[in-house]
Amino acid sequence: MNKRTILMAVAIVIVAGGIATIFTATKNKPTKITIQSDALLVKVTKEELLKESDVVVMGSIQDIQSFKAESEIRPGKEDIFSNVALQVGEYLYNPKNFSASQIVVRVLGGAVENMTMKVSDGPIFENGEQVIVFLKQKDKQVFTVVGWAQGKYTIDNGVVGKGSEKTFVRDIFGRDLTVDDFKKEVGVK
Repeated sequence: MNKRTILMAVAIVIVAGGIATIFTATKNKPTKITIQSDALLVKVTKEELLKESDVVVMGSIQDIQSFKAESEIRPGKEDIFSNVALQVGEYLYNPKNFSASQIVVRVLGGAVENMTMKVSDGPIFENGEQVIVFLKQKDKQVFTVVGWAQGKYTIDNGVVGKGSEKTFVRDIFGRDLTVDDFKKEVGVK
């Protein structure tokens, strides 16, 4: 097990502990509940993002559906997840030759009934936004974002990264990037 994998495992344990504490403290209150969980984000490089990704896609968010399901980090508990419908505009990196015009990206966090779950450094999607995402296939129908927030970028007026995402672009790629620059960085000619 390499150092990065161990650090990621530690970060997941920290997230699980924070979520468990908040869920226990708020479980019996009938009012609106917001769950905030902080995590330790392990910095990744462009090479690591590409190595861990099955595909890098540019497209638009069509729909977001949140739901409760068994936690992947807290055995016997439930967390809130969101399925994000992504209309594929272009495959920027596609070694497995995916061809679907729409894919589902699952992220931790969302809102169900009176409960909202937020995870720091997790990717956040909004309906209608144009994005570039580094994705790992979870199962036949669902993908997850590689590198958490470091693997999702909003496209804003032809520039990759908006708000705090710009910090990740600069850290990982060394400079601000246009969409055309980004394509060259991930190997699209």
